[in-house]
Amino acid sequence: MKFLFIIILLITNPNFADSNEANESKILYNKILNTKGLFAKQKLGNSLGKLGINSEAYIIKLFKDDNYWNRSAGVFASKEIDSININSSLINLYLDDHMTRWDSKKILLKEFSKYEIYIIQKWEKETSLKKKKLILDVLENSNSKKIYSILKEEILNKSSKLRKDSYTTLAKIKNKDNDEFLRSYINDPILKTHCLEYIVEKGNKNDKELLKEIIYNDKASSKERVISLSGIKKWGSFNEKKEIFETCLKSKDQSLIFYSINLLGEIRSGTIQNSLCNHSKNNKLQDIRILSAENLIPYQDPSNIKCIKRISEEKYIRKSSKTTTGDVIVGIMSFGLSSIFKSINNNRKRNKFYSRQKKIKEHIKFLESMNE
Repeated sequence: MKFLFIIILLITNPNFADSNEANESKILYNKILNTKGLFAKQKLGNSLGKLGINSEAYIIKLFKDDNYWNRSAGVFASKEIDSININSSLINLYLDDHMTRWDSKKILLKEFSKYEIYIIQKWEKETSLKKKKLILDVLENSNSKKIYSILKEEILNKSSKLRKDSYTTLAKIKNKDNDEFLRSYINDPILKTHCLEYIVEKGNKNDKELLKEIIYNDKASSKERVISLSGIKKWGSFNEKKEIFETCLKSKDQSLIFYSINLLGEIRSGTIQNSLCNHSKNNKLQDIRILSAENLIPYQDPSNIKCIKRISEEKYIRKSSKTTTGDVIVGIMSFGLSSIFKSINNNRKRNKFYSRQKKIKEHIKFLESMNE
């Protein structure tokens, strides 16, 4: 009987469904305000968004709420509705509200095509450099020629303060049509390291000769040489890696020495062993001394005791981790090699030093037992 009554209402009053959903939107909105717990609010936000256009006014109210959790519920609601007002407001929230920015960013990245037109409009009107950089952060999933044009315009403009960021964003986009344009900046003094990062991330074995040329060039910057070295790690043959590793260990560039051991340390030879021994005993940087000692362990050679004795007795030197070896890979972190370099930097902490040193001490005991 109740079902029949609802059918009659729908026939006689076409606005009944809308008014019912509007009422439900209001109820859900108030429930969000009165609910405790971020995740519970976000879940209710999803339900609110599913009510469609009738929830729009309440989602906007949530966007403007003083409580961060309520604003977050509004962000979750926005995923479920496609509305000019909501879409443009979400972009404004992303730019203005750092508390909800991560959740907003995930939505903008995942459903970029839904927001593209509003993002372009915002870009064209925005004057804040900070906000324009935030807009660049959500463009990497674009397949729009209009977006490519915007990025290339910034890159071509040598006075643009967004040039590096625009290049990095374009380099992240999965579209081979931009490859030639991106590679053309290999000799640009500002973008060369970014271009090398792009080549190492998206290139292939055919790029090895370029990378080797940079590694062997003493006038190239530490960044350029280390980035190129990471490409050799990906594509180099054993003999290529061995030759390059031996050369890097003899370099005066401390950054190149440090990262060559990290990236190519699995390669072994008598020449490499002698160089590691020398660095473990005599290098001015503790980072390199302990790293060299660790990489001598696989040789299982009692003659290495004299090489690693010094580092086994040292105290941690904090300033050693603040040398030029520490800032080489700032740009790389935007690309797929980040996990390698995060691991390298994590290894340089005080607690890590003593656990690494303990293994070296244990190895010395093992080597001494071999001589008994």
